[in-house]
Amino acid sequence: MEMDAKEKAMNYFDGLQFFYHGITRKNTRIQRNYPRFHGIQYLLSGEIFLRLNHGPSLRVTGGHAWLTYPEGYFEYGSIDGKPYDNLFLCFEGPRVQKFIESGLFVKNPEKPLIQINNTEKFFKTMMDAINSLDAPNAGSSRPVLLTEDLLLQLHEQNIPSQQIPRHQVDFFEKLTAAICLTPEKRWDFDLEARNGNMSPLHFRKLFKQYISMPPQQFVIMSRLQRAAALLLTTDEQVSEIGSQVGIENEFYFSRLFRKKYGVSPAEYRRTFYKKQ
Repeated sequence: MEMDAKEKAMNYFDGLQFFYHGITRKNTRIQRNYPRFHGIQYLLSGEIFLRLNHGPSLRVTGGHAWLTYPEGYFEYGSIDGKPYDNLFLCFEGPRVQKFIESGLFVKNPEKPLIQINNTEKFFKTMMDAINSLDAPNAGSSRPVLLTEDLLLQLHEQNIPSQQIPRHQVDFFEKLTAAICLTPEKRWDFDLEARNGNMSPLHFRKLFKQYISMPPQQFVIMSRLQRAAALLLTTDEQVSEIGSQVGIENEFYFSRLFRKKYGVSPAEYRRTFYKKQ
């Protein structure tokens, strides 16, 4: 007897088992191991080091992701005991090989870090995957679909910037990482243009080409991303969080936050903090 449409749809999601998933807040641990499973790791806020296969130690700031897998020796965690917040999703099964063969799951020891441009979309997708695994009577279909979505988002971030010289890609990579780490800073992009030996106009053109948004918009996005992380990992008042990320006016901060996330800072905290 032929399978009906529902059975065929369910079989499409076969071949993936989830072993560990969740979000850790104010984490100060250091991981050193060959992972047992394949996984997606996302640093929500803070700064950590990452070292793969005993290679150079990289500094990772909030808004970056990386893939873990059994063939690699991974070391990552707190720098000087400072806390960080991260999400993780670990899985295994025959479907993983399909991810690898299709180019969705890329093992890149030379450049393991992936900077996430649309952080709110990636964070929401990962939270949805985690919550779907924690739901009563959870099936495997939705978590598999969300995992594929996460891997596709990572693949889209990895598409190299076109027509930007390698040395300038390195320059913008370091600059955007610094902005993610200290978004509250008063950034002077005319000065940054001079540091990169570019005119302000050319600097802004290449910056937008590299990160798909103008410099000041990226600063605002980074500030709001940091604010979202603080809302989930601290009990500080909304006004204090706004000041910490460089937006002094509470009403302006709330307006920007609602425009980006669709809810007020307080509503965001109530919704996602409870889910954690």
